[in-house]
Amino acid sequence: NFFYFLGKTFSGYATDNLGGRAIFISSILISGIFCGLLSISSTFTTLTCCWCICKLFVSSNWPSLTKVISLWFSSKSYGEITGIISTSSRIGHLLSCFITAELLRTGFYWRTIIMIIALLQISIALINYFVIKESPSSVGLPNLNEAESKESTYLQKENPLDKMNWSSAVMYMLRDS
Repeated sequence: NFFYFLGKTFSGYATDNLGGRAIFISSILISGIFCGLLSISSTFTTLTCCWCICKLFVSSNWPSLTKVISLWFSSKSYGEITGIISTSSRIGHLLSCFITAELLRTGFYWRTIIMIIALLQISIALINYFVIKESPSSVGLPNLNEAESKESTYLQKENPLDKMNWSSAVMYMLRDS
């Protein structure tokens, strides 16, 4: 969980500076590569390192996806869109557990299953590279949030370095550990 925490912490900064699409796609691709390395690792140290790196990059998916969503949808629909994506994520997790259990039951070796997962991750990263666009303006459409950003300039901004904000964020991230 420490590497998941580290990934969440630094991925927000990376997403703001490099873009949600780039971080989302690269995090899926890199976690897929290290998942594949995990399946062929032969020592405990290699296995542990690959697992930690996978956690580090998998944790980048939500912050980067949230950034992309914020550019494509109005802030009035963030809750609905996040709810849909979160629900589909949970359903996908549940289905993957059932599929993995069935593959194990039918005699697949655990390393083979992890390699299949790695290949699926790499395939999904490549598909997302061609499907996901950073913002509506990247495909010639008007930005949906231009009016909202003009309105928000008049609102008082919170100080991101405020100790209360950081302590609340850290406590929120650690509560599920």
